[in-house]
Amino acid sequence: MIPPKTSAPTRTILLNASSLKYSHCQRRYHYMVVEGLQSGDSHEALVFGKAVHKYAEHMLKGGEAPAGLNLAMQSYNGLDTARLAKACMAMPSHIVSPYNFEGKPYVEHKFKVYWRSVMYEGAQYDIYICGTFDAISLYADGAVEITDWKTSRKWKRQDVFAGYRVSVQMRFYLWAAWRFAHDIFDMTVANQTHRANVFLRIGAVMLSAQPPTWVMGTPIMMAATELDAFEALLSEHIAQVILPAWHNPQPTGMLNNTCEKCEFVNMCFAENDTAREQARQQLKVVPYDPATF
Repeated sequence: MIPPKTSAPTRTILLNASSLKYSHCQRRYHYMVVEGLQSGDSHEALVFGKAVHKYAEHMLKGGEAPAGLNLAMQSYNGLDTARLAKACMAMPSHIVSPYNFEGKPYVEHKFKVYWRSVMYEGAQYDIYICGTFDAISLYADGAVEITDWKTSRKWKRQDVFAGYRVSVQMRFYLWAAWRFAHDIFDMTVANQTHRANVFLRIGAVMLSAQPPTWVMGTPIMMAATELDAFEALLSEHIAQVILPAWHNPQPTGMLNNTCEKCEFVNMCFAENDTAREQARQQLKVVPYDPATF
């Protein structure tokens, strides 16, 4: 499907799990997603996790460990290279068996699917569902597994898995896989996923362990009724929060006490226009595109 043609101004919404997290505050969502503003600082945990992802991707595609470690090191600009090396080399050789379609394994499987268009305040908003599945596996009984790698410095495994089990990202991934199965996968995987024969598991890299340990969590599943309910909530959230955030964003983070840790706090609470512009100049502009994450 493609968006309908219209004489109205059109805007593209790239909806992924991260942008949903940002929408706890309309203004933060607007700054990050609509304007593409970012802090110049790279968070250590984020860049470390991306480096581990690079290694896992390389290995699951059949690569050799030395080359994978080199890729991880090249993508990492932090100081904890020794821990990164240990974490990468601790990856079990057969922790996940990706599904292979026409010689290409389903690893770092990106998707961008048109969902719907909505008219709001005189403009047409074309909504695309986006994301990346770290790995997809297909079992003999037809069940489809989505693996999502997470690095964690927590000590207790149950704390790691409990937190991610209720994450919007996991629900969003399961819903997207089910709702758009035939746009994202080949026919074999799509048929199973569309029947809600799909589950997700967190692959946690426990950095607190000595040496670091890779552990698979228990399956996370949603019934078809739960997936339908999630879609209804998502549609409501788009109408009540995300569309207003594109048009006239409000500082709703003040209502849920999330301003303190927000990178845009100096802009929102600037004393005057000059101070607000100075705060803006400290940020960089990077168009929001989940395909580049």
